[in-house]
Amino acid sequence: MIFLHTIDMLFSCRECTLMPSTHIKVTATVSRAVLDQLDALVAAQAYPSRSAAIDAALTALLRTRMDAHITAEAAKLVPTEEQQLAEEGWEDYRTLVGEEGTF
Repeated sequence: MIFLHTIDMLFSCRECTLMPSTHIKVTATVSRAVLDQLDALVAAQAYPSRSAAIDAALTALLRTRMDAHITAEAAKLVPTEEQQLAEEGWEDYRTLVGEEGTF
């Protein structure tokens, strides 16, 4: 279970003005085994903190999922159709701008 604490702005003590926050606190419940492994990584200085390790893990997970999505969408493309679309209007463009590619 993950609880999201939305803290979009932090107070600056000196100026008492609102400053944008780059991170948002999240509370997560994990198994003891996961926490022990996480603490071992931090103790081995693989990461500076639990937060940094969790951030890296979530970033890798999200990147992997996005890469899989892009790969699945790319598999739907038909190369000959894409080539036709890319070349559509090319002759008109060359006529307009000439061989050098300038107006």
